[in-house]
Amino acid sequence: MKRIATLSDIDAILGIKSAARQQYRTIGLVLPPTGAEARELLRRHIAEGRTWVSLVEAEIAAYLIVERLEESLHIEQVTVHPRYAGQRIGASMINLAFELAARQKLQKVTLTTFADVPWNGPYYQRLGFTIIPEERLTLRLKELLQAEKDSNRTGLARVAMTRSLIVPS
Repeated sequence: MKRIATLSDIDAILGIKSAARQQYRTIGLVLPPTGAEARELLRRHIAEGRTWVSLVEAEIAAYLIVERLEESLHIEQVTVHPRYAGQRIGASMINLAFELAARQKLQKVTLTTFADVPWNGPYYQRLGFTIIPEERLTLRLKELLQAEKDSNRTGLARVAMTRSLIVPS
């Protein structure tokens, strides 16, 4: 079951984020822990109605944060608790992003991600996303990607990706 997130979901969402960050250690990457800034940002996203959760037997298993950009719905973050990995919950949250985009009459969904981390860039490519060449990035996507690159102390490449909505005939 999926539903819009409420403020009472903040601790569960931050717990998912923290658990998912541990997965990066398996590839030798240590991401900084989430702090008070993450809590406040999440509070704002929830208040703005941009955050959704997926439940498995009443437990929050994943979350999705979206933002409307110039011509797309942007997946700011989609994260599944590692204990629920491999159950297609992430794919179902991405499908939700497509449903939300269609409701807003948008033609595509975008995201930014690590290019080579297996559960990032290659995963999104399997779901039909393609890398947006730098010369085709919108101003807002350029800003988002640059901010991520500036704060990225991992040395790993970041890319923007897109997938068009499939319009039924």
